[in-house]
Amino acid sequence: MQGIRSPGNRGEPRKGLVKPGLEADAMKHGWRVRERKTQDRPARAGAEQSEHGESLETSQSQSRQCRSGWPWGRKFLGYSFWRARNDEIKRKVAAKAIVAYKTRIRQLTRRMRGRNLDQVAEDLRKFMPGWKEYFRLAQTPAVFRTLDEWLRHRLRALQLKQWRRPKTILRELRARGATDALAAPVAGNARCWWRNSRLNLNGLMPIAYFDRLGVPRLA
Repeated sequence: MQGIRSPGNRGEPRKGLVKPGLEADAMKHGWRVRERKTQDRPARAGAEQSEHGESLETSQSQSRQCRSGWPWGRKFLGYSFWRARNDEIKRKVAAKAIVAYKTRIRQLTRRMRGRNLDQVAEDLRKFMPGWKEYFRLAQTPAVFRTLDEWLRHRLRALQLKQWRRPKTILRELRARGATDALAAPVAGNARCWWRNSRLNLNGLMPIAYFDRLGVPRLA
């Protein structure tokens, strides 16, 4: 029967939980009934609080003050908080939201996706304005500028990947006004897309170049 345990093999009955209506039958058959201690718990908790009441109250008040005085550890609807130099609490985009943003940008700017810069810029225009509008209350322009630089870096690497061959890279860079001294090292290291897109292409593919393509900005 559920709630009752039969005696063990050694002849000594075991302790077990018994339903309230079966306590008499359990005692009749010689089974031991485990005492219910749930009613004693509030009493013990009250005694402990009365014995150490001052320390418990102090720790709880300190915990509340700590939570209320340090709000930047919390996240609310994708926002978090940070402290400025004048001890002013300001809003920022939470770290988890930035990670999600970068993940989506990586998906749209994958070098193996088979889309040119015009098509990628069109995809970015479908995603970035809504994200920017949602986090328009964030007071972190430097973070947005860093994200814009990171995006342009990825787009330059995407363009080098699509040019692919050294001869094509050399021809395209010359068409954009690059000298042989600048274009030759990039074409010679055609597989180093990420490194070349950071060092040598900033002047050949500046911010104005991506503005003409219609790539949105956060800052």
